[in-house]
Amino acid sequence: MPKIIPLNEVLSYLDYQIGVACLAVYPEAPVELKRGPICLTEEITLYDLVFSAQEVLKVLPGVILLPFSLYFAYRKIGQKVSVSYSIRYSRTSAPRIGEVSITNLKDKPLTIFSMHAVIDKDIVIPVEEFAPPVVLKALESTRIETTPYSMTHIGDDKLLPNFSSAKFIEIYIISNHGSIKCKTETPPGISSITSFRNKRMATRSTYKFNDKVYNDRAKYAITYVLDSKRLTAIVDDGGFIGEDWDFQYNQIPDTHMASKEKVVDALNACGFDKYSKRFHVDELWPNHSISGPVVER
Repeated sequence: MPKIIPLNEVLSYLDYQIGVACLAVYPEAPVELKRGPICLTEEITLYDLVFSAQEVLKVLPGVILLPFSLYFAYRKIGQKVSVSYSIRYSRTSAPRIGEVSITNLKDKPLTIFSMHAVIDKDIVIPVEEFAPPVVLKALESTRIETTPYSMTHIGDDKLLPNFSSAKFIEIYIISNHGSIKCKTETPPGISSITSFRNKRMATRSTYKFNDKVYNDRAKYAITYVLDSKRLTAIVDDGGFIGEDWDFQYNQIPDTHMASKEKVVDALNACGFDKYSKRFHVDELWPNHSISGPVVER
């Protein structure tokens, strides 16, 4: 007769699920586990069940932590780098790979001595050399603007690389571990984002004067030299003067807002010419339309 162990006697020491794990250590014995009694064809004492549960609980944390240990070990083995980049074209310098974003995908530092591009698996073009080398911390990203150059050539032959029509552009970095082929990542286009479909898309326009961004309320720019520094202040349609302006008088009277010549008269009347002998006033908004994405003077 198989020994019958009442379920309530087992559950007084073990949880029902732990009891399942305990019975699993006896694969040769046919075990029937149900809400009623536990029937075993071979004799298993309550002590055996409790001892087996203790053994399972000893190894269970190691089994659970093993995938995490393997994952963190993988993050430290080898080198893995991702990049994204833009192409720069100019009438007075050679086309080149311009701004580059580099991400160290491993959980350890990475030293970068130089960066190269391989065009169509044929031509290697230097992108940038770093002196001193760039050191990326674990899982760190950085952005680099490459240095312009006049031309590229192979031997005595001038090379005009067309980055836009190239079928393959592969980026390699040279580190203290040798060359590393980077994973090129391209941000998704706005049109491919599902959340933006069937919505009207707005665009941005940016107007600059001496690196100062202004909008349609800006009327005049005051450029002056103070302590050997060129500074630029912006006068809005209410006459208020902002940006590079730390003087006590900060508003042009309405009677002097009709033209830039009158703005100069207002500044002279306030004694501004005592602080800066070299200043100039430019009219801003009427000279531009809103059609272009970026207008810079």
